[in-house]
Amino acid sequence: SNDADLIHLISSFLGPSPSASDVHGPSPLVAPSGSGSIIARSLPNSSDAVKAKTDPCIEYGDTAPQARVVVFSKDRPWQLQQLLRSMELRNVNSDHKNVLHDLTIHIIIRSSSAKFSRGYEMIMQQYDGMHFLIEDGDKNEKSFSSLLEQALAIDTSIRRTDDIVMFLTDDCLLLEPLEEILSCAMGALQCYQTISSSSNREQQVFAFLSRLHPGISWCQTRGIASPPPRAEIKYYSLAQHLPKMYEGEHYNKKALHGGICLYNRKRCSGEWAYPFDLSGGVYCHHDLLALLKQMTSEDKSHPNLLEIRANKLLKVLGDNASLNEHIDISQKSMCAIPTHPVLLILAVNRVQDIFQAPLALPQAGNKGDAFAKSTIGFNDCNKGNFIPTDPASLLNLLEKEYHLDGERYKANIYNSSHIGDFFIKHSSSKKEMNLCASTPTDPKVSVLIPVHRGPPNAASHSVMSIIMQPIDEFHRLREKDEHQQSTNLSPMQVVLVDDRCDDGSIDAIVKSCEALIKSYEDVSFTLKDHRCEGALSYHDTNSDSYHISISLDIVHSPKPGVACALNQGLRYCHANLVARMDADDICTPYRLLTQVKFMHTNPSFAAVGSSTILFSAMQNASKNQDKQGSNLNLPYGHLVQNEASFCVLRPSLSISDPGFMAWSMFFTCSISHPSIVFQKSIIQDLGGYDESFSRCEDYELWLRLLYRNSRSMVCIPFVGLWHRKHNQSSSSVGSSIQKDEADKASYQAMERMLYSSIEDPCILAIDNVSTLRTPSSAQSPKSLDLAAKLLQKLERSFFEKNSQYLTQREIALIQLDCNERIGELATIIITKFGTGGKTQLADRSFAWKLWCERCPDKQLERLSLLCHTNSAKK
Repeated sequence: SNDADLIHLISSFLGPSPSASDVHGPSPLVAPSGSGSIIARSLPNSSDAVKAKTDPCIEYGDTAPQARVVVFSKDRPWQLQQLLRSMELRNVNSDHKNVLHDLTIHIIIRSSSAKFSRGYEMIMQQYDGMHFLIEDGDKNEKSFSSLLEQALAIDTSIRRTDDIVMFLTDDCLLLEPLEEILSCAMGALQCYQTISSSSNREQQVFAFLSRLHPGISWCQTRGIASPPPRAEIKYYSLAQHLPKMYEGEHYNKKALHGGICLYNRKRCSGEWAYPFDLSGGVYCHHDLLALLKQMTSEDKSHPNLLEIRANKLLKVLGDNASLNEHIDISQKSMCAIPTHPVLLILAVNRVQDIFQAPLALPQAGNKGDAFAKSTIGFNDCNKGNFIPTDPASLLNLLEKEYHLDGERYKANIYNSSHIGDFFIKHSSSKKEMNLCASTPTDPKVSVLIPVHRGPPNAASHSVMSIIMQPIDEFHRLREKDEHQQSTNLSPMQVVLVDDRCDDGSIDAIVKSCEALIKSYEDVSFTLKDHRCEGALSYHDTNSDSYHISISLDIVHSPKPGVACALNQGLRYCHANLVARMDADDICTPYRLLTQVKFMHTNPSFAAVGSSTILFSAMQNASKNQDKQGSNLNLPYGHLVQNEASFCVLRPSLSISDPGFMAWSMFFTCSISHPSIVFQKSIIQDLGGYDESFSRCEDYELWLRLLYRNSRSMVCIPFVGLWHRKHNQSSSSVGSSIQKDEADKASYQAMERMLYSSIEDPCILAIDNVSTLRTPSSAQSPKSLDLAAKLLQKLERSFFEKNSQYLTQREIALIQLDCNERIGELATIIITKFGTGGKTQLADRSFAWKLWCERCPDKQLERLSLLCHTNSAKK
């Protein structure tokens, strides 16, 4: 069964191993002469060559690490071309010391007919600086295993222990430049050196899996829910492993370099327990060679077999410590993943026949959105004489200069790394689109910030991270087109609500903004203080012709409380898109641009959030927290003077499935309020924030919104906010009040959902709601049983109300979540209240019986609970 599970995980790529029927099939291809690093050579015939940029880099002594990319392609020349385009390769000055000292790309090709061979010849002419290795079953030196060995033969005379190898298949599409992904992977594979001692193999990182990220919740190849191991995932900053890619005003703009997520693969299942991956897996070169050394020639005769056997070998070695005398990589239990999507696998066609991995179905349409005019979708392909499911027909796109629309893929949210969407556009289509329509004077986005306490330096840092958003966007657009003038974020309005602020934070914000604006000639800044009679105004610009307009409005809250302050601030927000921020949090680079563009391309959503990183000053973090500090660099930290050292507390990971988010909100507020961008008109139509809630005003609002439309909220899987925790933070005090208000908001939401469907009024009680939200607080087995009954009723009513809106994937995720919650309730009944006889208690328990009924595969877990309990009793 283990083999079957591994087989189903294989993605649809490449072809069969050489057989008698195809030994003479491939037409001979001649690889171009010449070799060398593709990063050091120009690409004269490639339309994808980008001018060199000189970035500061990390010092690695005499030689920097080498990176090698091995690409596997069979009968898909056009898709290979799209993968190479998405790498965004750059030329660099030969005198420049690059982050990656030597980057080479080897492409192993297998072609089953002459027409595919001709297609590959076109690709080789375009990318003549790469190494093309042509598979030929007639020649042993041209077999797959021989070519793989050749591709992995990094120069051992200068090899370092931190050299890396990345595998890619031709159905991959990169969403970030290749060099950035490799730099991030390099830092991830090194990070064990500081988080653990070198002797602790369990804490070392074996793989950087580019196709995964915290938003992946579905295994498409097996058709099962595979939610991320949220309790296992930790955020780790790469500041001490990677260089400062940008200095001065350009510092830390690449969010990819902010950090990575780590988890223990041995405690996971599904997508998260598949460490050896030819679709985006990155490994240390010496680890890879050690693994391949343990494999037979047959294991390495075909890419599919290589992937399956490598994963099986890692599992066998990990389960049998006695076999690890000569290989210790299996003990490296940690895997690293990016914090946001950097790679997709377009499972739209199949070219291999060893394993019948299912193709993915299209998810997104292209009607009524900003890309409809420039993009051809899956259903429109027959008009262009090509069919995505047929690789041969895609050869027509090579000469017609149609390419995959990377921006369209970035605008969608996918919960699986394998997708069925197929979006192309002509090379003449405009690359950048201004999606935000507004008059020149109306703001395109308003940022709403209530200010009670900063402290002042934190408040200044917070607002400056907002001010830099349109400035960063404009400068990035200008780098691509010096005549670019319109942006998606300018004009921008910032609304500060004075909620009895008495620590000088607002004055500090104003001074910092004025000082920051003076350093940019193309920015206009307007200040309006509505707290003064007649609204005191101030305008400043360093040039008569400016391209960025920012206004700052300061208003007074009529009465204490954050809900009142937010409602008051909404009245002064002139844009329909409103971004929330707290006065002590920090925006990551391009946070607003990412969310605003998403809202304009997906107007059906009322609100969109993001993942966040919880951080604190070192002295405010508790001793038992897993802290990471010292070299931690905060976004836009160079703009402020921070004497304190900061540490990461934990990541708060977003839920990217709208239907599953609506379900999970019954039990916890699974979206961070300061990370939200919402449509003002919809929130005001709901009545705004309920001012009777002093600490959970956001949670109560989202539950009302989701009852009206279960698909109105979503989170983009990227880190958009650094959420500060300190002694003065309002969320750090009054926890009992916050819990009571959260229980009340959840109770009201369940009451709306269930209304007349509960026959027994004792089931829907505030105590049962509280137990369902925090089972460990249960006071009796009966309360846990009643919570289980409430959960069962809630699931049934939720499915009935939203039957037309939930996807099959979301239904599976909700059912899995229910099973886990029921299992938790049943477990607590036995472990907390079973001192007088566990077996008898289990026989009487509704929650236990429901767990047995819904989860027959958990028999061993239940037996272990009862045996452990009885043993402890004796």
